[in-house]
Amino acid sequence: MNLITFLNQRKNILILTVIALFLASIQLYSFSVTSFPLTGDDTIIHYEYIKEIVALGRIDMQGFYPFLMHIIVAFLYQITNIPIEYLLFGTTVFVVSLLPFSFYYLAKVLTKNEKVSLLIAIITPLACVFGLSPYRWGGYPFLWGLTFLWFYLGFTISSLESKKIIKILISVILAVGLFLIHSPELVTSALFLTIYFIVNWKKSIKDINLYLWIILNLSVFTLIYYLIHTIFPVTVGFWGLSYLPTSFFKWLQDFILMGPGYLVSSVNLTLLVFCIWGILTRLHRKNLESSDKITFTFLVLLLLIYLDISTLHLFHFLYKFTFPWADQFRFFEFFTFPIAYFASFGLQSFITWYRNSDRHLQKSMWLYLTIVFVLVPIILFSIVLKTNVIKNSPTKEVVESIKWIDNNLEEGLILNDICWGYSAGQKVYRAVDSASWINVLTKSKVTFPYIETASNEKMQKRLYVLENIQSIKQDKLVQQYIQEENLQYVYWSENVRQNHHHEYLNMNFLKQKDIFSQIYSSSAQCNEEVFENCVYIFQINSDF
Repeated sequence: MNLITFLNQRKNILILTVIALFLASIQLYSFSVTSFPLTGDDTIIHYEYIKEIVALGRIDMQGFYPFLMHIIVAFLYQITNIPIEYLLFGTTVFVVSLLPFSFYYLAKVLTKNEKVSLLIAIITPLACVFGLSPYRWGGYPFLWGLTFLWFYLGFTISSLESKKIIKILISVILAVGLFLIHSPELVTSALFLTIYFIVNWKKSIKDINLYLWIILNLSVFTLIYYLIHTIFPVTVGFWGLSYLPTSFFKWLQDFILMGPGYLVSSVNLTLLVFCIWGILTRLHRKNLESSDKITFTFLVLLLLIYLDISTLHLFHFLYKFTFPWADQFRFFEFFTFPIAYFASFGLQSFITWYRNSDRHLQKSMWLYLTIVFVLVPIILFSIVLKTNVIKNSPTKEVVESIKWIDNNLEEGLILNDICWGYSAGQKVYRAVDSASWINVLTKSKVTFPYIETASNEKMQKRLYVLENIQSIKQDKLVQQYIQEENLQYVYWSENVRQNHHHEYLNMNFLKQKDIFSQIYSSSAQCNEEVFENCVYIFQINSDF
């Protein structure tokens, strides 16, 4: 390696590090106002899995779920003794911040051009404005998988081109790692690699190492499939079941209610303009580069699948087999690399035009670029991500109430309210507030923890109590189930899930002193009036 090459590499690493720090700062700022670092429902089960690994050295799963992230965080906990919630959050921020390196590596393998690859990496934070939305529901393994996905693709292509057996073996190991971090990303990688092989079919068909790579992957994943179905005798399919929206308009409504949609964002509109500009620029060339063909075909295929997921469901059988890969809100995250790829060429073309333009026009366009590509992303991230984080993270009052429960309640089940939704193709409940965290952060248990099937007899009894709690004085069955389940308390928080409300537990009913005794409120003001962020705990009187 000569001195110039060495210095260029150091310069590139420095630039990539600055981009990564920028991406990290956005995430840290978005979480800076939260009382609890984890967001959404999914983090409840991730926290519980990590806690089980730390305490028992294993995970008690009813069905297979990728567990590598949980093992890594549990291992780090054993070394550092940092609280699990902060470790899980911190490691996720770190991994997501490596995305520019991942984009750069794949782009460099595809294009063999360092400048283009660096420009793609620079655009990464902009492509991720929408791409960080998994934080909203707590999709931390998904965020890990998205970062690792593009690196895995780059390494696999590089290993096949190098024709080195050791690199091919490492590629297979990385595929297993990707599967164990978040398995749906492996489906996306299979699509991308299939396109790569087809575009380079003349070379691929003669490559013995490619056949070796395919045989090794098939052998390893056949073994994994067998082991999973031996250990977890589930009947819902290898990957689970898919959720299908009732209609495109219902999907559109949900999409808008989640927050600003992808195209509503001015920065993403700008990014989309540069992406289209880049596509037109590249496709206008007489001799298309292999990387252009691969990335454009991948982008078109993703778009067609996304439209089908949102409307016709022509390939429902495939989506059913690969859930949650085909979930609308998750699937959009796979667009980040191809959009960044073509947007970089669009920006490159624009810069060339910009340099040759009139000086006054240059000044105005420079101001425009500064505002759009620097200020807008920061402001947008602050509003969108921070707002979603605040809405989906336990409030200070909730955290304090859970600490109180851990210190003061020794035994007795806690009744919590729920709301209904659809997931994995079936009707499921979710805690309407943050009560599900009680199960993993304290010794106490709630009636409706996160991810518990409502079909078994125990849950049916609890559901009957909740639905008929207001008839507690007259309904003998409610009284019987309360005694059988040792149900002693009720948890109620004003801070509820977005677009939901308390359906079964009414505060006016809970204030009836002949049935319930209030033993906790989050503030003195809450004793006078129920307002935002109020939290209450009631004890069910034994002589109701």
